[in-house]
Amino acid sequence: MNELTIELQGEQVWLLPERALFWPRTGTLLVADAHLGKDTTFRAAGIPIPAATAETLATLSQALQRTSAERLIFLGDLVHARKGLDAVTVDAVAAWRAQHQQCSMLLVTGNHDARSGALPAVWQIEDAGEQLPETPFVFQHHPAASPYGYALAGHLHPAVRLVGLGKQKERLACFWLRETYGVLPAFGTFTGAFTVTPTTKDRLFVIAHDSVVAVTQ
Repeated sequence: MNELTIELQGEQVWLLPERALFWPRTGTLLVADAHLGKDTTFRAAGIPIPAATAETLATLSQALQRTSAERLIFLGDLVHARKGLDAVTVDAVAAWRAQHQQCSMLLVTGNHDARSGALPAVWQIEDAGEQLPETPFVFQHHPAASPYGYALAGHLHPAVRLVGLGKQKERLACFWLRETYGVLPAFGTFTGAFTVTPTTKDRLFVIAHDSVVAVTQ
């Protein structure tokens, strides 16, 4: 795995191929749109899909271990739906959380979280509300400019369509950094993606296998 170090608002940050952002100065790992329990929600509706929550948690453990993060902030939509909080999912996340007791965890509320209700207490994840300012950034779920700082958000599950010299096409998840806010790729294994249309003022970084690569526009 090869992260990419960039400067953002005068701060050094790492863009991780695990689809997370690490802020080394504060030991903070940022993750958007994990959608835990989405697999359970779909199976409850009679749609047979493979387990995804376990894979998402394993990838999250990998990112925590590689960065030695002291704090983990979820940028909304940690949980997909209330129906996804079955005993199996709750216990799996609780067991995972017990493995990372040294790391404090906070949740910035997303639209799915608001509908899912309070998190299980055993997860020990603090409710940070809808916005969490921390100069020069502000952490939130919905991508929009904020008076409190450069917004880091999720929600869109951004991806970009690339065309090769042989006219081959590939759609890849990406970090989409705009003038006033940046959007992280969806972290969850079982999530869709929205193809974005960047401008020449935007910075775009795609997840290419085990690396993060800047895209020249």
